Amino acid sequence: MNRVHALPEADRASAPKVPMGGNAARTAKSGWRAGLMRTLAGWMVACVDACSQWRMGEPGMSSTIVPPSPAQPVSAHPNELDVRRIRRTLENRRRYRYVEPQVIGIAGGYRIESPCCSRNIDPTGGLIDIARLLQAPHNGQWLLQYRDHPQQCWVTHGFFPSLGAALAVLGEDPDRLFWP
Repeated sequence: MNRVHALPEADRASAPKVPMGGNAARTAKSGWRAGLMRTLAGWMVACVDACSQWRMGEPGMSSTIVPPSPAQPVSAHPNELDVRRIRRTLENRRRYRYVEPQVIGIAGGYRIESPCCSRNIDPTGGLIDIARLLQAPHNGQWLLQYRDHPQQCWVTHGFFPSLGAALAVLGEDPDRLFWP
């Protein structure tokens, strides 16, 4: 229901004539939509033409607008907060507390390396890989891996619901998988 506001007689004559029906808004929107549809149709035709020319080996148009590729999900890891958290947890580990491991950010997680103080792996005491922590993108669980040095490969130790749970296992290491 449209409300009609009472205007004084002098103001009614000078007031602009505005359509009061429901079609007024639709007419304004359809003009906007029509312009958008024309723009999109022109863009699609240009893309199809450029693709067909490319398939035939002809050079494509330089003015063709290429739609942006869908954004890849950005991983929250590595980040400085978790690097500090891992370093703090490693200070309280059970084995080789007198060496200072390094936490290195890698795509989707962290790699931990430490000097080989037992000299079992590296007789010179150089840096060796200890563990890898990766967050699974589909479920958010943490994959904890240890390095199998004789085979030169990473071995999965397990999946953990949180980074803290994975770090607890890494710090205890009763079987000396991580700290050989």
